[in-house]
Amino acid sequence: MTRDSRPSFWVHAAGGNVLSYAVMVRELSPGIDIYGIQARGLEDGQEVLTDLVQMATCYVEAVREVQPDGPYTLVGWSFGGMVAVEMAAQFRASGDEVSELVLIDTGTRDAAPGQMDLTDPGFLAGLAQFLAQSVAHQLGPAIFAALPAEARVAHFIQTAVEAGALPPTFTEDELSRILTVYAGCNDAYRAYEPAVLAVRTTLIRAEQNTDPDPRLGWAPPEGGELRVIDAPGTHVTVMHEAHVRAYARQLSDVLARATS
Repeated sequence: MTRDSRPSFWVHAAGGNVLSYAVMVRELSPGIDIYGIQARGLEDGQEVLTDLVQMATCYVEAVREVQPDGPYTLVGWSFGGMVAVEMAAQFRASGDEVSELVLIDTGTRDAAPGQMDLTDPGFLAGLAQFLAQSVAHQLGPAIFAALPAEARVAHFIQTAVEAGALPPTFTEDELSRILTVYAGCNDAYRAYEPAVLAVRTTLIRAEQNTDPDPRLGWAPPEGGELRVIDAPGTHVTVMHEAHVRAYARQLSDVLARATS
């Protein structure tokens, strides 16, 4: 943390880890301090949380260990944005200020994914978009469909590791833990009634999001601002490098203002 600014705190998406923000971090302006919040359950011996309010409470405590007092800046993509909304509500309820809430294509009506099947070519291809963006074009449904079902996960990991998209030591067990966290996050999302926006909010909306509402179901906070930044891509590809570059400067300006 620099002496002249506060950090921003980035909440994991449904997969639980914060690797999805790696491209974003590289594209943001220098001097913006970032802390990633990883889900419980990715490490051995950790219990997976399946209640979004409990999850947010846990993360609020973790944030306070880094920054004891507000104002706070919270960022989240997809499911991470919904957790950030609840965190903002909890901070406000305890008397702390939240200077900015940034939601990256998080809507109030996002559909939770269906069955997670590691033998299904379509599911594996979608997983590649989240975990191995740089080689997703090499891991399409047709590629997996041409392989025996029992060889598909190994091919996924080998291709991603060889391209540097996943760590060299990444294993099938780690992938299994990610999916367990993913399932827990989806359970948490389905059971959660979104909190009302109560702080200044920036919504980065993927231009190919199918929700006809440009605010993705959110109402502006009372007496506050809900700013929408249109970004190229789908809900998933809005986080890919070529698309991140299109809005990274605007996001950098938002974060610099909020954390200064």
